[in-house]
Amino acid sequence: MPSPLGPPPPSRGPVPIATILSTLPALERAGIMVQASRQPVSRSPFDESLLAAATGDRTQGQLILLTGQPGTGRTSLALQIATVAASRDRAVAWFAHDRRADQVAAHLLAQAGLPTNSSMLSRPAARATVERLAALTLRIDDQPEPAVDAVRQRCAEVADGGGLALVVIDYVQLMKLDRRAPSFEAALQLAKQDLRAMSRALDVPVLIIGSQRRQQPGETQSPPGPDLQRLDPHSVCDRVLVLQRTGEAGRLLIVRPAEPAIPMRFDPVGLRFEPAAGVA
Repeated sequence: MPSPLGPPPPSRGPVPIATILSTLPALERAGIMVQASRQPVSRSPFDESLLAAATGDRTQGQLILLTGQPGTGRTSLALQIATVAASRDRAVAWFAHDRRADQVAAHLLAQAGLPTNSSMLSRPAARATVERLAALTLRIDDQPEPAVDAVRQRCAEVADGGGLALVVIDYVQLMKLDRRAPSFEAALQLAKQDLRAMSRALDVPVLIIGSQRRQQPGETQSPPGPDLQRLDPHSVCDRVLVLQRTGEAGRLLIVRPAEPAIPMRFDPVGLRFEPAAGVA
């Protein structure tokens, strides 16, 4: 049965991070030629624990929702998770709906300690860091408003080329939704159902980033815990994560299934989360 959204556009496919890094003017000005390192990619134990928390240590197909208020750092956290997954044997497909691929690459450089607007790129260690990032099996697709059919097609192509470890969609609200649905929320729910089916068909975790509804003027104070029915109506998602942050203090709540929260500290320079004080 044809999709009500029409046929997906011709697939360009997610682009390797090495290709995107090679287009960054900052690296060109620093005289850094992007090439993949032959050295193994090092992984932070903390970032490994974030991947395990996000996926529940499962590599099989499942739909994972990462939500929270705007500005809490959801994309930063998801990029840390994706970086760890991309340091393994299979690829990670990242669909960037609200930013360009080069902006995602610059964010990745910042998380690696190389802000593109600083003199750090001139240091000898910068070349090795860029080569390490270029070796990641991270592929980014920044084509706007893709339909689920198009995402499924592109992911299947990446999977055929060597397997998929993780799919990240940033943000799910910006996908092309079914206009025949009676409301935006209903259309979004249908997209989630289709993405869950895709995760099963490809047998790969799919991490979708979404927004948590803001408290409206005149409303009473929100309940102390996340409202699961509001975050994931009809229980579509297999795992639900809620990122909370005030200033540099943050924590990742694992709402479905209920698991201990992970306390964190946000580094506003490196645009990444780190273990909170006293947390291994």
